[in-house]
Amino acid sequence: MTEKFNTRSDITKEICGKNFARLRQKYKDVLPTEEVSLRADLLAVTHTFADSRLSRVFPPKAMDFAGLYARRWLKPVKADFEGEGAAHQVGLYEYVFAFHGIHDAHFARDHDFSLVQFPVGVFVSRHFERAQSDRVKVVNATYRDLAVASEIEPPYRNWFLCSEDARVLVAVETAADHRGDFWRYWGNPDTAEFNHKNHWKQLFEFHFYRHVPVGELLAIIWPERRIVRLDEKEDVFEPVNQQVLTEIRDSFPEISIHFYQQPCADGKNPVKKAFARASFKLACDMVASDTNSL
Repeated sequence: MTEKFNTRSDITKEICGKNFARLRQKYKDVLPTEEVSLRADLLAVTHTFADSRLSRVFPPKAMDFAGLYARRWLKPVKADFEGEGAAHQVGLYEYVFAFHGIHDAHFARDHDFSLVQFPVGVFVSRHFERAQSDRVKVVNATYRDLAVASEIEPPYRNWFLCSEDARVLVAVETAADHRGDFWRYWGNPDTAEFNHKNHWKQLFEFHFYRHVPVGELLAIIWPERRIVRLDEKEDVFEPVNQQVLTEIRDSFPEISIHFYQQPCADGKNPVKKAFARASFKLACDMVASDTNSL
């Protein structure tokens, strides 16, 4: 039975507050360390998309319209959200999705749901999120992606949170379920226990109504393609979509751009692993930088 709840029209701070109290009660005796709480609060949420969408996210000659848009505004309105399950039922196709955790190439897929060659990752400005955190119809979070059936069951309204409360629960869960190791929660691809396929299922999901402007993107993880040249002793790497990259640098020099390189095809999913390592390193650098500035 379809739930009669629409995020944009029906969500309230009261609903989110009751959900937070219930979920916090599960860990009523758990107190995270100051370090874990600080990291949960500081780190910007992440969004991943395919390199084939670069010109749509950052349209050449039209940077005033650049940014992340919810699916509702990406294509003509029609019944093409069928199969989206719980997220479709509660109207989340009107929101841009992000995770409080490592970027995941799983979400850089084309319309045929096959993994594209190069994922691109962005961090959404913490300031942008915090400035709207009291407006739960504009910015909110859920305990997990609503598609994670092992963690989430209807009614789905019971899993929505204010974004700041979600960050509190991240710290609490880290202390209770991840041995107090924040990076174990966030995702560290260099550890044996990291699961590239399913890590996203343990992360809190954040939602931004309609649009995240390009000026609110804190950093971009950009792919570089290997170019094999017979006259070169070593492989040469070039950024994909150089035109868009140049326009971003010219129009938004404050956005930090970090590159990862297409690895040799050794092992399984080499691009996915290289992307995850680049995301993890940048998150660590952000925490170190923010902590040192306090």
